[in-house]
Order: sequence, then structure tokens, then C-alpha cells
Amino acid sequence: MQITTSIVIPVPPAVQALVVPLLRRYTDATLPSHLPAHISVLFPFVPAAALEAACQRLRGLCAQVPPFDVTLRGYNHFPRAVYLELSDPGPVRALFRRIQAAFPDCAPYEGAYGPDIIPHVTAAQFASEAACAAAEFPPYTPVTFRVARINVDYGVAESGLPWITYATIPLGGVPGSPPDTPGQPA
Repeated sequence: MQITTSIVIPVPPAVQALVVPLLRRYTDATLPSHLPAHISVLFPFVPAAALEAACQRLRGLCAQVPPFDVTLRGYNHFPRAVYLELSDPGPVRALFRRIQAAFPDCAPYEGAYGPDIIPHVTAAQFASEAACAAAEFPPYTPVTFRVARINVDYGVAESGLPWITYATIPLGGVPGSPPDTPGQPA
């Protein structure tokens, strides 16, 4: 089994409560649902063997990034996915660009969608564009939350197995934020 790593922004329970049932309802069983709802910052990240050194570097980078607010304003879509869109993707893109500049060999989504990201929270994935267009979604009230940390996760891509948080890294060295908690990839 090949271990893959990623950097994500965890989203609060109010967003999980909306997105997780939608993912269970609409995501094709063949598509992976290995993480709780989140905003991807960089996937894939470094090889598992390089995680500890990479996390040390991330701690220094993230200490220079102040926490910021994110508002998820409503639904939008890609051809085969529906997602919650950020009102202002700028702070997440700035975080991505800062991290990606420090790890230039880590292209987002292996370069499949270009050199940049569209920050979002995936709400549903479909096997076809027609299924995506036919899906119905409940009304959505915008949610704003504070981003004060990132998670570095690892797992086996496309296995359906849950991923594990390797480290939680605070932004801006925020006192009282969750501790940096390293784990071991199996």
C-alpha cells in the first residue's frame, strides 16, 4: 500500500453536519470519502517518509501566517462535483501559495487542474455530469469560521480507508490553539 499525504483545513461541526450526509447520499461508492469535510490546501503533499521534516518546515511557515476567517457562502459546482464555495478564497490561496513555494515538487492534485487551487468544501461527487446536474441540495445558510490551524493527514488514496491526522499545526503561533500533535504513518 502506498501512503499519500495532504494538508487540509478542518471545517466546523455545522459544516460537517451538512456535508457528511450529502457525501453519503450523493457520492458514488467507487469514489473515495476518506476524510471528514475539509478545505484542501495541498494534495498530495510530501512522501510519508519526509513528513517529519516537512512538518518542521510547515511550523515555521505557518507561524508567519495569521489566523483568518472563512465564509462558506453557498453551493457551486465542477462538472462532476458540488461544493461549498468560499466568499473570499484569497486567504486560503495565499496559504497554499506560501506552502507550495516551500515545497515546489508538490503540485496540487498532481497538476491535473493547473498550478493553482479553487478552495472549496466538497459536498458531493458524481460518476457523471448528468447525475451532478440532477441532484437536489437543501437550502444553505452561510457559515463563517476561524481558520487557526491546518492538519497534515496521511492515508491510502482511493482505498476507502479513513485517513489519519499526522500533525495539527497552528497558524500564527496562536496561543490556545490545538497543540501540534505528531503521529506516525503506518
